[in-house]
Parts: sequence; structure tokens; C-alpha cells
Amino acid sequence: MLTTALNNTSEHPVLMIRLKVVGKNSGERILPVLYSDNYISLMPAGEEKVITMKLKDEDTGGEKPAIEISGFNL
Repeated sequence: MLTTALNNTSEHPVLMIRLKVVGKNSGERILPVLYSDNYISLMPAGEEKVITMKLKDEDTGGEKPAIEISGFNL
């Protein structure tokens, strides 16, 4: 299981935040992954959200997993 804590320190809402689990070296997406939440928005002034991701070791192809974060206005 992986855990990522997100925190909006800006003065503006951050919209459509998307997390993706990839191989650290290859950058290839690791599937399947179950997310506790995804495509979230965070309001300004410190709103936080902790996301957990469940995946199996055998699905990583021997790579260390990494998290990529993107969003509409990041």
C-alpha cells in the first residue's frame, strides 16, 4: 500500500488533482491500482487529503512504484 498526503498551500482552489502510480525507472503506469479517492479538488489555505493506493508487488514488474500528480491548474 502507498500513501500520499496532498496539501493546498495556495490562495486558489486546486482542481481535478489526479494521482497515477508508475514505475520509478520506466515511467510506465502500474495497473491495477485501487485508489481511496482520485480526481479531487482542494480548497485554498491548507485543505489536506490523504490518498491510499493498493497494488500488488507482482504487478510492479520488479520496479519501485512512484506517484505522479497532475491537475487542471497545478
